[in-house]
Amino acid sequence: MKNIIIPAGKSFTSAGASRANAPLVPLPLWGQRGGSPNATRGFTLIELMIVVSILAVLAALALTSFQKQALRANRVECVGAMMAESGKLERAYSFTRDYGKVYSGTLNDSKLTSCPLDTNGSTSANKQTYTVTVNSTKTTYTIVAIPIGRQAQDSCGGLALTHLGEKKSGVSDSTGASAAHNNDAIAAACWR
Repeated sequence: MKNIIIPAGKSFTSAGASRANAPLVPLPLWGQRGGSPNATRGFTLIELMIVVSILAVLAALALTSFQKQALRANRVECVGAMMAESGKLERAYSFTRDYGKVYSGTLNDSKLTSCPLDTNGSTSANKQTYTVTVNSTKTTYTIVAIPIGRQAQDSCGGLALTHLGEKKSGVSDSTGASAAHNNDAIAAACWR
């Protein structure tokens, strides 16, 4: 690359004529060090390593945040399915006065067994995030969702919903009796 030569004392903004005998001073172009035409400026290894490390930290934060949101989205979807199942049980109870008759006898409705449900109302095995158990008797029911696979990393753990409207989190068994959080602030946050 060639240097641009500008007479000493002349600025770029002045519109006047240049001085007749002014010495010519080479002006280094962008990307050159010290005005030498052969010394181009690049990035040092340290500068590149700093940029790469900053990008790695940002990527790690973004990935962690994305994974937490994916777990939350799966949980919200299963909570919706559990609430729909609860509504189905309550509607059946209003007709038969027996929660147990929802899945047998004249109603013979399909039981929720896993989450999430696709548009057909079924679940493909590779997309399951929760195993759902519906325990119903004549006067009570408990719907329990236990996380499986990656969903087991969710801080809320298993979820349970009873006929009294109790919402539990931290459930570890299919009966819903062993809840770590029962209708408290943590359970409420998990059911949002």
